[in-house]
Amino acid sequence: MHGTAEMNIIKAHGADTQRIAAFYEALIEKMRNHPYRPKWIKGVYPSYDDIRRHCIDGSFFLAVQHEQILGAIAIVEGGDENHGQIPWTTSAVPEEISTLHLLAVEPEMQGRGIGFMLLKFAEDLCRHRGDTVIRLDTLPENAPGNRLYRKCGYSLVATDTRFYGGMGSIDFNYYELPL
Repeated sequence: MHGTAEMNIIKAHGADTQRIAAFYEALIEKMRNHPYRPKWIKGVYPSYDDIRRHCIDGSFFLAVQHEQILGAIAIVEGGDENHGQIPWTTSAVPEEISTLHLLAVEPEMQGRGIGFMLLKFAEDLCRHRGDTVIRLDTLPENAPGNRLYRKCGYSLVATDTRFYGGMGSIDFNYYELPL
């Protein structure tokens, strides 16, 4: 467990899948008309199977307060197969890379440092595992996320378009943080 007196960061388990899926579905709905909304689609991305897989493989972590999910992140060991054509500046073999996915904070709790705490937790975990770099992607229009990544020392490496089944072609900013 990691966090403050009010909030803890805990590892999710398979039994948490349903409540995490509900967290993302509620977040998608609450942010539907928000200028910085994710382009996530209920049941498509994140899918229940993706969430379940991250819970079972131990890569999902939750920021919780009194059992309520305030934020979540998947910290996946290895590179992302969709990142293969990106001109990364830090050379690393897959075993030295962690990839962050699905960073999200409850809309009413945004701006309170929860995303920052989740990223710092990810950095600590990845250093402990012996990783040499963390990589992630986000939407260019996700102004709060892009600011947060830069604030935490991540470098923008590239912007590229990628096709996601069920979602179409989407532009992404690709960031990395050497550890």
